[in-house]
Amino acid sequence: LVAGGALLVWILCSRPGQRYVPWRHSGLTLWMDKCCIDQRTEESKQTGVAYLGDFLHDCDQMVVMLSSSYMKRLWCTYELAMFISNVLRDKANEDQMTEDKIFDVLYKKILFLGFDWPRSHNPIHWMKKVELSAEEQQMLSNYSCRECECAYPEDRELVLAEIRKHFGSEDKFDQFVREKLPRVLLNGKQRYIYRQTWENIIHTVLFLFADP
Repeated sequence: LVAGGALLVWILCSRPGQRYVPWRHSGLTLWMDKCCIDQRTEESKQTGVAYLGDFLHDCDQMVVMLSSSYMKRLWCTYELAMFISNVLRDKANEDQMTEDKIFDVLYKKILFLGFDWPRSHNPIHWMKKVELSAEEQQMLSNYSCRECECAYPEDRELVLAEIRKHFGSEDKFDQFVREKLPRVLLNGKQRYIYRQTWENIIHTVLFLFADP
């Protein structure tokens, strides 16, 4: 009941024209492409899409809600490509980029979260080594931006042109995805699983030592 009331207050305060919005005094903001681009008309949608690079450049971090179709969709991987290009270019301007520094930046800036990653409640699984599934490995090792799905031919050429502009060629971006992103994806999966593991351990200990 309390949670429902809080949600109702949040919704009412979030209506257009409200002076006091819930996030007014928050230092953290969240930009979601699906929710923040006006998709009511084709013109407004294309305007929003045209500024995707600017939106992404202003983002400090990127959370990828990874599904089996994410890396098959050209616009999704376009967003990923632009964000990676932006953060690596900004860091390169500050310091010389080595292989270790590239991964350090990617670990801090990109977090993958899988829809099908388990919340493990079985103690047997708590200490198991976290690895990418065969499907996750194949999704990245076989990646090709040219083979990604895109509804409109003109959008495909636009996106591929941007990828060539930022990475030199489609092949170089494909190579980056195949060689670098498996480690970044595994890092995100480890962070997620280990956090779930420690939460489960803490809850178990609290339960065992709780007053009867």
